[in-house]
Amino acid sequence: MRSSHSFQTAAAAASAAIVVRFAIACIHGWAHSQLNVPLERWQQAFVIGVITIAPLVCLPFLWTRFRRQAAGFATCCLAAGLVFGLYFHFVQDSPDHVAHVAHGPARTLFVSTAALLIVIESAGMLICARMWWRLRPGRQVSVVA
Repeated sequence: MRSSHSFQTAAAAASAAIVVRFAIACIHGWAHSQLNVPLERWQQAFVIGVITIAPLVCLPFLWTRFRRQAAGFATCCLAAGLVFGLYFHFVQDSPDHVAHVAHGPARTLFVSTAALLIVIESAGMLICARMWWRLRPGRQVSVVA
């Protein structure tokens, strides 16, 4: 039987990843605005809804009896952010690509936060996926709801 302490630790790690990711994303968004790097409307909607708001909605549920669903949903949101960021910042030839951003102080911030988002989204996704897996039905665990 697993202790509730291990799931509290997992919830804390997942929460920390989501909060840190949000902070880095805010700084990255500021760099976007300073460099005048536009997003299309569908990209804005995706970034705001799926990448930014949805993981924050999961946050309190990581600490409730709905922790497995929250961890699964957060995993999907972080994975979506990871794929979106990798593609638009490092693959697609566009104004959002790190190699095409104008030079200046905000460029360094843009490039570094784009890279940091890859790291934190990967880590958060793995933390949340592990939590989701360990909470699967049929597994004997001792949790405090």
